[in-house]
This record gives sequence, C-alpha cells and structure tokens, in this order.
Amino acid sequence: MTRQQLWAPRWVLLVATATLLTACGGVRFFYDRLDMLLPWYLGGYVELEPSQRSDLERRVGVLLAWHRRSEISRYAVFFRQLEAAAAQPIEPGRFEAWRREAESYWQDLALKAVPEAGALLASLSDSQVRELISGLREDQAELAAEIAGRSPTERLERRRKSLEKQFKRWLGRLESSQLAMIDEVSRRLGSDSTGWLSSRAAWTDAFERALEDRRNPRVFPARLQVLLVNGESTWPAAYRKSFEEDRSRVLELMAEIDRSLTPRQRQHLRQRLGRWAADLEAIAADQ
Repeated sequence: MTRQQLWAPRWVLLVATATLLTACGGVRFFYDRLDMLLPWYLGGYVELEPSQRSDLERRVGVLLAWHRRSEISRYAVFFRQLEAAAAQPIEPGRFEAWRREAESYWQDLALKAVPEAGALLASLSDSQVRELISGLREDQAELAAEIAGRSPTERLERRRKSLEKQFKRWLGRLESSQLAMIDEVSRRLGSDSTGWLSSRAAWTDAFERALEDRRNPRVFPARLQVLLVNGESTWPAAYRKSFEEDRSRVLELMAEIDRSLTPRQRQHLRQRLGRWAADLEAIAADQ
C-alpha cells in the first residue's frame, strides 16, 4: 500500500478498497490492523515527536472504537442489501442511490475524524508542517513524472485494464461483449491524468493555507472539515465537471454490465458481496 493509493477519489474508493482489502487478506485482516497502519501512514509524511505519536495512536484508537461500535453494522446491512438486490437485474437508478449512500458513510467518518485530526495537526510545529506539505508535493512530482513517461495509448490501456480488473474481481471471467463495453467507456472517460494532478495540487495548496491557522479554533475546524468532507470543492471547476461526468459514465457501465450478467457471474457477485457482509458482521459483533 503506497501513499499514492490513498489519494483515490471517493467514487473510486469502494472499488479501490475492495482491491486493497482482498490483497491484504480480507476485510477482517485489514480492519484489525488499522490502528497500526494509520499512524504508520502519517509517519511516512512527517516525523512525529514521541508525545505526538502517542496522541495519534490514542486518537486513532478512539476513532476506530466509535467506527466499530456505530458504523460497521451499517456497512454490513448495506452489503446484505446489495447481495439480495444482485439476485436479478438491477434498476439503473439504484446504482446512483447506492453511490450516494456509500458517500454518506464516508462523510460521517470524515466528520467524526475532523476534531481528532484537527487536534493533531494543531500540535505540529512549523518545521513539521513544511515537512508534511513537502512530502505531499514530492508525491505529486513523482506521479507527474511517471505519468509524463506514458504515451496517450498507454494511459488509455492502463485505464481500461484498471476497470477490467475491478469488474473481474466482483464477477469472475468476463464475456467478450462485456470487455467491449469496458473498452468503449474507457475511451469516453474525459478526466485525464493532468486534471487529476491539478486537483491534487489544488487540494494541497488549500490544505497548506488552512494549516497556517491550525491553532485558531474559530477558523481551522471549519476549513479542515471542508477539506476532509468536501475536498472536491477545492478542485479546478473544469476537472470537477469532467470528474462528475465520468462518475455518471461508470455508473451507467455498471448498470449495462449488470443487465448482461450470466447466471455464473451473478452467483459470483452475490457470493463476494455475502463474504463482505459476513466479515463486517463479524467485526461488528467483536466488541
């Protein structure tokens, strides 16, 4: 898991998280290690003092305890609903409704994290803030160099393969007609790598400006909340519009492929959703 992977836009997050959790050995395996992984992740950007690291670990523990107690059972119900709905072709409008529901889960978590993150960020020294922002910008420079080394054809192929990989994870082997659908949508997606990099840069700039007021309790919490809950508001308008259009195209692709599922694929999908629900139920029960 790299720092870059955790920058995935929220509409991709469900699919990206599925990949990540599968690679790590399952939902339960990953979730039970978040108390170690989250401090490690932040430590990759800024060197914390011992007292700050202890405070971070404590705050992560508080947040995860709340999440396990209050949120995981909601996710389990959500996946059980998806499992039941996947027994037959799904009404296209339900994909957007489910996306909004998943978005609300992210927003609830981000809102709960704002006070904890705000307190930790307020404890950073000026040199630590510079280190943090420098790390974010170094990531962006590395990504920009990596992307610049790819031809337009290579970028398109990576996009197509990424979509194909995620559908295979949930459906198993894909039919040739489904592969053609994925290829067509890949070619129609308009938000390119340059726009994505500019959105990251804009968010980082806004984050840096917010950190200037990190010790002002009347200003900083509200600014941090915008960044964590509605970070898209910092993006360039053209990229935000393209992003939203692409999100709609991907949801339309999901609906189109759902209508084409074979009995084998539908069974594979329901089994995968059921395993997720069962893992989440086990986490919620383990208080």
